[in-house]
Amino acid sequence: MPKYITTDIMVANFLVYEGYRHSIESHDGRRFTFIFEFKDEDEKIRVELLVQKFWNGETVVEPLKFNQSMKQIKSRMEDHKKNY
Repeated sequence: MPKYITTDIMVANFLVYEGYRHSIESHDGRRFTFIFEFKDEDEKIRVELLVQKFWNGETVVEPLKFNQSMKQIKSRMEDHKKNY
C-alpha cells in the first residue's frame, strides 16, 4: 500500500483538512511522524502534487475548518503521548 509520510504538522493538517486519514507514530513521545496510506500509487501522486501546491501558496482553506483539523491532530498527538 503506497504511503505519504511527513513530520511536518502543517502538511499533515492540510491533508487532514482535505479529508485524508492518517496514523501517527512516535519513537520518543515528542517527535511525531504522520503516515497517510493510499489504495494506489496514483492517489499518492495526487497527494504529493497537492502538498506541492500547498507549499507554493496555490491552495485556499476555510479558516475555521482548518483550525478544527489542527485541533483533531493535536488531540491525537496528546492521546499518543499518554499511551507512550
